Order: sequence, then C-alpha cells, then structure tokens
Amino acid sequence: MKMKISSSPQLRNLIRSLNLLLIVIIAALVSTSSVKSQSLPGDAERNCMATSGSVFPINTWFVGNTVTRNGVVRPADSLGFLDRPNCGFYQWSERMFLWLTSPAPAAYGGGSRVFNSPIFYGVSAPDFRGNRTFIRQEPGVLVVSALRDAQVGPHGFSMIMAKGGTLFEVVPPPVARSGRQLISDDTGKAIEIMRVTLANDGKPAFFDPKGKRIAKPRPILPQHLGKGPVIQGFFDPNRGTTTFLNPAGIVVNVEQGQSQNGVLQAQNGSLVYYTIVVNDVYAFFLTALKRGDIPSPDGQINHAEFPTNRSALTAITDYAAAHGTTIPEPGALAVEVKMSWVEAASLPNPNSYITMNAMVPIYDRSVSDLWVRTGQHMVRLALVGMHVVGSAAGHPEMIWATFEHFGNSPNERYSYITTASSRRGVLQDRGGSWLFSETKAAGLFNEVHMSSEPPNIRAAPAFDISPSNTMRMHPFGSAGAEATKNSEVISINRDVIESLVDGDVRRNYLMIGATWTIGGGPPEEGRVAGTTFLSNTTMETYQQTQGCLGCHATNKVTVSHIFCSPRDERCVEGLRPLF
Repeated sequence: MKMKISSSPQLRNLIRSLNLLLIVIIAALVSTSSVKSQSLPGDAERNCMATSGSVFPINTWFVGNTVTRNGVVRPADSLGFLDRPNCGFYQWSERMFLWLTSPAPAAYGGGSRVFNSPIFYGVSAPDFRGNRTFIRQEPGVLVVSALRDAQVGPHGFSMIMAKGGTLFEVVPPPVARSGRQLISDDTGKAIEIMRVTLANDGKPAFFDPKGKRIAKPRPILPQHLGKGPVIQGFFDPNRGTTTFLNPAGIVVNVEQGQSQNGVLQAQNGSLVYYTIVVNDVYAFFLTALKRGDIPSPDGQINHAEFPTNRSALTAITDYAAAHGTTIPEPGALAVEVKMSWVEAASLPNPNSYITMNAMVPIYDRSVSDLWVRTGQHMVRLALVGMHVVGSAAGHPEMIWATFEHFGNSPNERYSYITTASSRRGVLQDRGGSWLFSETKAAGLFNEVHMSSEPPNIRAAPAFDISPSNTMRMHPFGSAGAEATKNSEVISINRDVIESLVDGDVRRNYLMIGATWTIGGGPPEEGRVAGTTFLSNTTMETYQQTQGCLGCHATNKVTVSHIFCSPRDERCVEGLRPLF
C-alpha cells in the first residue's frame, strides 16, 4: 500500500524547517571535529592588526598579493624590519609562521612545507659531547631530533623547578674512575659517594666507600657557573631517588612530579616528538664563522652576533655562492625553528593539523613504569607547537615567538581590555576537550609523569608512564593581569585568523606571543620586552615560570643553544659546520 503525502504549504514548510535543522546539526558536528576547543574573546580591543593600520597588510604577505586558501606567503623582510613595539614584532612573528608553514615554492627545491624544503637544514640531537650535525632533509619526511630535547638553562644544563617556583639548572656531579659520583667534604677534598640515606633529622647523609659519613658535603661545581641558580643532583640507586644540593650544600626540595628530561604524552596516547631546523642563512653563517672564513670579534666565536645588516648578510650570501648555493630568501636573515609533534592516527580531528611523515621510536609498553625501545617505524605526525626564532635589523638577540594548536591545553585565568576600554577577566578553562589535559581536570597540572633515559622511558616516582594534565599558565605570554599586552596578542591573532580563507589549516593555530629586548641589547633586567613570560605548553611544559630570554640570556650567537654548546666557553662544540 502506498501512502499519499499531502503537499500542503504547512507540510512543505515543516519539511523545509527540518532540513534546515539537519543542516545546522551536521555543520555543528563537522565544526567540532576541526575547530578549536579554545576561543579568542570577541570583544577584545583591536589594538594590533595585520590588515588596517599595518605598513604591510596581510594580503601583501601572500604571493600574488591576495589571501588564498593555504596560499604561499613570503617571509618578513627582517633586513628592513621596522622596530615598532609591540605590534611590529607580533606582525613579524605571524608572517614568519605563515611563511614557514606555506606550501614550499618550486624555487625552494621541493618539500611539502617551507620548513621542510631544501632551504632549511635539519639539526640532530646532541651526542654525548654536546655536538650536533646538519641533516639533509628529505622532502615530505621529518627528521625527528629527539623524543624530548630537554629545556636547558644559560649554561646548557637541564632545568628543574624547586618548591616555591624557582628554576634551577641541574649540574651533573663529576664522576670518579670507579664510576661513583664525587662530592666535596668539609676540607674541600673530592670524595666518592657510595650511598645516600636519610639521617634522623630527615636530611640526606652521604657515605664514602668505607662507610664513613662525609662531613659537610658540598657540590663540586665549575667556576664559570658563577653565582647563578644552579644545583647538583646526586642519584642513589639503592633508594631510586635524587638529592639536590645548592652550592652551599643545602638541600633543595623540588616540586612533586618534577624531574629532569621530562617526557610529555598526549591524551591520545602519543608521545611528543621534537624536531629542529635552521635556514640557509643560519647554516652558512655558522659554517663560515666556525671555519674562520668570516672573522669573529676578538677571535672568539661566542662574541659574534647573528646577521642584522646588509654588510653581514652580503658576506654570508657571497660565501654560500662561492660554495655553489644561492640563497633565495636572504632578507629573512637567520632563522631557527623548533617544532613539536604527536602521532596523527588517533586524533579525533587530524585534518585540522599540519601533518608530516616521520620515523619515530617503537617501545615495548608491557611494563607500566619502563618502556624499552625496540625499533622504529614510519608514522604520520601532527604539528602541535612551533617556536619561530629569527634575527632582524637591530635585534641580534633574535625575536622569539611561539605558536600552538588551538586544541592543545586549557588556559589559566587572564584579563584583557575590551573595545569599550574596560578590563575584563576570564576564568581558568574548566571545560573543553584538550589534547594535553583531561576534560574538567582538577588537582595538579604540569607534573612530569616520566623521563627519558635514552633509549628508554622510565616513569617518575609515584607514577606510571601516562599522560599528564597540562595548563597554559600565561595564556598570551604575559602575566594574567597584564590586560593590555594580552589584548594586543588577542587582537593580532583574531585579525590574522579572520583574514585567512576558510579551510586554511593555519587557522587552527594561534600565536601565544613574542619577546625580544629593547634596542637589541643583552636580556638584562628591564630590557626584555613583549610577552616576557612566553612559553609553549608542548615544549616548556614544566618550566613556565620564566620567558625564553631567561634561558637564552645573551645577544651573541650563544643565544641559540644549538649554535654553540652552552657548556663550551670557546664555542668549539655545538652544531658542526656544513662542510
């Protein structure tokens, strides 16, 4: 039997309404699979723009002077950079990010993205001496430099947070021929440590191989470390714990869940992988300087500065040409990029990420507190974070900017200035679906659950190897109460994102901020400008209490911790020349 359906106007209107409702529901479902968990305030003051009021509006950034979907962007003219705080620095940062993530032009020699093209060079993880090497990039395939490239301080040692929030560099103790750690006694003599126990007063007691307690133990520290915030860690295999002493021999208690070389795992189960690349200007400058083909001030490589003017750049381009290489974008000056990645396969919205293929380690995960590396395999990785660092006219300390995917981590509370010139506060994010935090997570954030013990991974005390909950402590790179600075970063983000064409994958990334120094001088107190608490939750996850220039504390080439090994005062170690 066939049922005849009335074609009355009322029924047709009902069907039309149902169809519209279905379209809205489908659109909502589609958008939740690719659009950000995080949002930018819609009523923030528009006080930093990439469109109106910009010397170089965003359409001029694109090849053809028209904003196109996933279109190719030209790099910022770092040689002609206009020092116009703060917006000029934020515009430079946004443009460099869009350039780096653009499809690579044919003139660059191939590659799916500019950062993966032959004008950029991969950088290896450091070997046991702190040396790194350039790695030829294969277009479309990432070179993963490390499971975790530990954050280091000004002297090149990994960092740890003490109770109270102070960050210390952890200097490894010297080791005797027997393989035992050494510590100084009350006479200044170096003594081998056999074991460490807790005395009746709860303080650690150090014992020598003969069982004698070491009197007034103190770390043995290199003289060049000065009086900076450094400590020494002494590991006791019997207890499986590390005791930290400051230069005076006083115990420093670290925050619960803190450890060195912390490894980060996303909620989707993927470990976070890191890769570093530098551009051709950086690579040929380093090569010429370390080979002595470009002279160093006073003959000291670590007294040199990254190129910021025409004469310095010409010396580099001429040097590259003499070795058969034409630099296609010399005006970008020296660029360093560090990126963080997760495996894309188990992401709910992989199409909202920039993705690349890469070889990553395979681990035997059968033991919850120790994963043993068993091999490697090719996987698809998704970009979750990017540091964009580059020299510019008048700024040898480099401009330091960082970007994250919108779905990474919830924000701590912050404030901003509205279009009505009033101050508005935003509470800590509690809801939402995050890649690095559980929904409605409560309790402690930014705890290390495991550490790298190459080639394996070991759980931190009291944890299994597992994802932790990450919080962005300074949502826009400044203290939460710095409403004007927060508004500037919100403004440039909104303007750039709204200017990009729908479907451009770069719309799913936001700039957290950028920092530099006033006049390009060393980053001393009072000179650091921009978003001074800048960090990236995928890279400085456990060290968010100070900004980039707190560790990269110079305006010489050692500001880049890959250029020279920070532990090497002569700059002999570090990244090796191209040839």
